[in-house]
Amino acid sequence: MSGRARRKARAAPRKRRTAASQRPRARRRTRSVRLVGILAGTATAGLLAGAALGLSFADPNWLAAFAPETELPSPGDWVRREPFLLKRIVFRGLDSLEGRALVELAELRPDVPLVDLDATAVERRLEAHPRVASALALRLPPNRLIVRVEERVPVAALEQNGEGIDRTGARFALEPGEAEGLVAIKGEPPPRDLIAWALPALEAARQADFELVSATVLGPGDLVLEPRGSKLRLRIGEDSARALREFGALLENGILEDVPARAADLRFPGQVVLQEIETH
Repeated sequence: MSGRARRKARAAPRKRRTAASQRPRARRRTRSVRLVGILAGTATAGLLAGAALGLSFADPNWLAAFAPETELPSPGDWVRREPFLLKRIVFRGLDSLEGRALVELAELRPDVPLVDLDATAVERRLEAHPRVASALALRLPPNRLIVRVEERVPVAALEQNGEGIDRTGARFALEPGEAEGLVAIKGEPPPRDLIAWALPALEAARQADFELVSATVLGPGDLVLEPRGSKLRLRIGEDSARALREFGALLENGILEDVPARAADLRFPGQVVLQEIETH
């Protein structure tokens, strides 16, 4: 385009917009005015309501004035209502113990909010029972408590008072008839000493696969064992495992089959003293 043509284009009058071309903008202006009016009206109504009630929006309770009888429970209230109340207690691992007695011992009550139930306290109360070796309590929403109990298993019974003892030496009362088949621990020393001196021999017999009928404690490191199914009485010392190993070797070799002995003294390493008279 030449310079003259550009000058003519600049000098030419611009076309004016018609009414039709201005309509979209007018509509947009109208919508904006209406929207501002609606917002202003809403704000004015809210302010008038607040003024009528004598409230300030700085007051944190201003919203409650519009619904004064509505109380929204706190989150903690929901979990302390149905269905989150204790309804069922399940015990696992029980043999000689009864669940009802354990419920009383653990101080468990129905309809207690599960969230408020102290599982650690339940375990502690149950483990205070002489027959309970360990307890594990687990809350299972919405309304159950699972309790796993490990009972003490008796391996012997004290002849003095009929109490049972487990492999750790813990003492507890036995159920009627439960002492049958258990190793009877005999002797005059106090029960505490009887248990301490007899337990190593009972463990050695278990590992050597010797079934015992009784273990008589004569003193510390001096016991007489009565094997099941044998006429021999075995007198052993502190090293009960060694004594039983040597006795087992004699049985395997058949040396004792034709010996009319009533007792075998195994207290001394490397030698066995057979006696015809039972040692007391």
